[in-house]
Amino acid sequence: MKIWILNNTKIDKKSNWENYFENDFIQKLEKYSKEGDIVIHLGHIFNNSEIISVKNINKMLDIFEKISSLRTMYFLDGYDTELLKLIKLNNTIIVNEPLLIDNVKIIPKKYNIIEHIEGDIVLINSQIEQSILENYQQDFYCGLYDMKTEYKNITNVGTPYQLGEISSDGFYVIDATTKKKKYFQNNTDIKYKTIRITDIKQIDDLDKDFINDNNISIEIDKSLVEYKKIKIDVLLNNFNFKKISYINDEEDEIEIIDNTSLKMEDLLIEKIKNSENKNLLSEFENILKIYKEKY
Repeated sequence: MKIWILNNTKIDKKSNWENYFENDFIQKLEKYSKEGDIVIHLGHIFNNSEIISVKNINKMLDIFEKISSLRTMYFLDGYDTELLKLIKLNNTIIVNEPLLIDNVKIIPKKYNIIEHIEGDIVLINSQIEQSILENYQQDFYCGLYDMKTEYKNITNVGTPYQLGEISSDGFYVIDATTKKKKYFQNNTDIKYKTIRITDIKQIDDLDKDFINDNNISIEIDKSLVEYKKIKIDVLLNNFNFKKISYINDEEDEIEIIDNTSLKMEDLLIEKIKNSENKNLLSEFENILKIYKEKY
């Protein structure tokens, strides 16, 4: 038996979750899973279980129905599972008390983990000191955090797709017999990353397609701007950065441009406004108006 772990899907957050399930997770499940394998969701199905659109609920139920039609699907009991209790999807089980499946123990959050440790593999969604768990023979898989980490016999499984820079983008499959684990990287998701530019030569290495297709921020050493070694306007026109920050060795962050459109005209207007030259601003806006009407 293999355990396919989902965790912190946080549906309704700004993520490409529907595309991920349809074009990544379900396809892998169809291709690689075998009879007897199970899927378990460790918790935090929704980003906010009190505020979620009916549209997203219906999409989520459709996706879970597709998954459970392939393999039995387990959910750790919590606030997010109340809806599933009402809907009662086929081939789904809500684990509301400690459950042992072969040599795999599933422990809901409301139970004392130490009192229920048994089997070879333990699945939890609770905060507990690593120094305590590392003294046991079992392998622990925890769904509490968004970031994937591995330490001795303790694995925080993270998120299946990125929800920000401090999160993961993939899922684990564990062989219950051998205790071996495999991590499937998410190759369909938008990536979050911050690139720091401290040398003018780094500009030539920027991957335009990667930056424009993902959620990428950039931090630029202020000295490169001050000494005119880099033309920021060219950089902004050619790359669709989420955010531009200017930094130096003495200060962490001295200026931030929140890049929602990165249109040069917006940047110029902002510069003119800061100069407090009202006549110049009016003249520039008239030029823009004439340009837009003509072109």
